[in-house]
Amino acid sequence: MNWWNWIGFTFGLRLFPTLCGWHFSRQPSVRPGLSDAERLQMAEASFLNFDAHPKDREVVQQDPDLLRLWLRACGEAFAQGTSVGSEAVGVDGRLNCVEFGFRVEDIREGLPMRLWYGSLDTNVPPNHGVQIAKRLGKREEVRLRVEEETHISLQAVYKREMLEDLVEWMGKKE
Repeated sequence: MNWWNWIGFTFGLRLFPTLCGWHFSRQPSVRPGLSDAERLQMAEASFLNFDAHPKDREVVQQDPDLLRLWLRACGEAFAQGTSVGSEAVGVDGRLNCVEFGFRVEDIREGLPMRLWYGSLDTNVPPNHGVQIAKRLGKREEVRLRVEEETHISLQAVYKREMLEDLVEWMGKKE
């Protein structure tokens, strides 16, 4: 996990969710007053010039609509305004950093789970999936995949396989 994400998830979102939400509201992806074209231009410059792993740059260059989709999703989080969006994003982030109220081991058996992780991911390290799989034991319905991909490239490269697996599982439901 990169340093900023570690600080944010370990301390920031847990202890200062409102401040973190405000920080997210200042990003070009959601900044009010900018046109969609201006936000896209800023995101492309940031992402393609220095923020992204080379694999992610390649994915975005091959499919430029991915950045547009990401900007749209970010914009929806702040659709009610930056103050409401900041608070909501902060609360949502905080909920990802506290106890969920159940143990992973207590997830019912027979529930198909696919744990996909990229070995080059600096946002969600593959060790998270390894630890989840370990806690679930040797269940047949749990599959852990760690591929040599990043946070974004994993989804882009394996999206068809992920969707096919989901459709297959849905066809088996009673």
